[in-house]
Amino acid sequence: MPHKRRIELLQSFLEEDPTDAFTLYALALEHAGLGHFRESHIYFEKLVTNNPDYLPAYYHLGKLFEQQNNILEAGNTYMKGIRIADRQQNQHTKKELQEAYNSLMNIDDSEF
Repeated sequence: MPHKRRIELLQSFLEEDPTDAFTLYALALEHAGLGHFRESHIYFEKLVTNNPDYLPAYYHLGKLFEQQNNILEAGNTYMKGIRIADRQQNQHTKKELQEAYNSLMNIDDSEF
């Protein structure tokens, strides 16, 4: 299914439930995949505002900030996700977010 059709379908789902985490996440990813950073950012922000514990959003939102060379926001986003993953005891996601943060900040994991 082409991106445009998926976006239209997802937007119809969003009309039914404007705070649905998966739909917001999927729309953000679709727009990011097309290089529509502004739209992607809007959907990610709605997602983390309405569903702050939705962990996958923090990795991809951080990457979106990185693509825009917004290092400060990328780092803050990863750190927020790390804190949430820690609270949820989700070690896998915490590790992914920590690796993204370390890479962003040029921190060598072997130093620890």
